[in-house]
Amino acid sequence: MDTVKELFRTKSFWVFVVVAILGGIEAIYAIPLLGLGIAAITILGISLQGVETVLTEKKIEKTRKDAATQHSQAMQEIGQARGDAATQHTQALQEIDQAKAEAATQHANAMQEIQRARDEAQAENILLDAKKFATSIMEKDARVNQAVALYPDFKQREYRELGLEMSAAVVGNVDFIKQMYLRAAGYPFDPPYSESRLDDEERAYFTDHAILYLTETVLNPANPDAQGLLYL
Repeated sequence: MDTVKELFRTKSFWVFVVVAILGGIEAIYAIPLLGLGIAAITILGISLQGVETVLTEKKIEKTRKDAATQHSQAMQEIGQARGDAATQHTQALQEIDQAKAEAATQHANAMQEIQRARDEAQAENILLDAKKFATSIMEKDARVNQAVALYPDFKQREYRELGLEMSAAVVGNVDFIKQMYLRAAGYPFDPPYSESRLDDEERAYFTDHAILYLTETVLNPANPDAQGLLYL
């Protein structure tokens, strides 16, 4: 049906219709000049048909080119869409990896803070135990160093205190912590228990460590209170 409609739309079709009608008239009436007119009209129809054929081919070619152009544009858009999707996917993966890394860092920091808090609490307990239950300066020294190893922030305070206690022990030639322990344990407070004199090993140890601890704390130039403490 569409082909018939297209046929009716062509000029050459109607020219040939006219030729057919004129041919029929000539056959009936035998008009002399009508044959020349029919021939001329026939040539015109053939020419029109050729022109229409050329125009139709050009139209088809243009349609093909337009279709090819549209196809190329569509493929470019598809390629661009795929590229955009790949870029978005890559960015999403990078953001996910970054979020995971940040979460891992936060988790690690949180675990470090938790461990630091545990170490601080454990060190506090060790120091409390040392101050309450140590039977000598030597025993307290061991526990203080254990606590400082767990939580170094206690180093300045505890080493300063130990250094002063050891200095006092060397000056007084007596382990005051051991003396108080013996008194609390119920030993008679008379010689030899009242004296608790230092032996040579204790005196040498307290002297060396008092110098070490006080150098790291009271006499440390990095300590902002060093000058004032040295003056005192």
